[in-house]
Amino acid sequence: MTTYAPDQFRRILKTEQAEYIQAALERAKYAEAQHEGSRNPTGRTIFYFRTTHEALTRWAELSAEGWELDHNSPALMVAPQVPLAFTAIAPVHIFETYLPLIVERAEQDYSKEVEVHNKQAQKLKDRAEFIESEVKHREEERLAKLRADLAREFDNRGRGQFITENDTLLHAR
Repeated sequence: MTTYAPDQFRRILKTEQAEYIQAALERAKYAEAQHEGSRNPTGRTIFYFRTTHEALTRWAELSAEGWELDHNSPALMVAPQVPLAFTAIAPVHIFETYLPLIVERAEQDYSKEVEVHNKQAQKLKDRAEFIESEVKHREEERLAKLRADLAREFDNRGRGQFITENDTLLHAR
């Protein structure tokens, strides 16, 4: 994946998007388990049940389809106010049915990533433009004030006896 400078604008590139999707597919294969029916499916699925009978019946169905129990996750853990659950690893033919959803989600994530990056780049561009315009504006104000002060000094050079309120007084009255 290409690394972009923070102020550089990005476009959606097909090759970059394909790399992003491929990486998402690889991650999904071994990623952390998601609950059944998740919009972010992975190779592992957590199934929740209200009763032990319901859990065992569902496991029998899943086992017949080729699912394997994930021995790295606690199975049928029981705690107060917590449903029964087990995690199973999807067989290849089931995981392949998740691919269109994973690809769709990866395309959306890639587009969002590009959009967020471009918004940040626009903010940086706007910031730089503001700073430049403000520096120019303040420099013009400073030069105008300096010119006015110098003109006043020049005009007051020969008038020592007339002191206006704008002139500096060295002694208090």
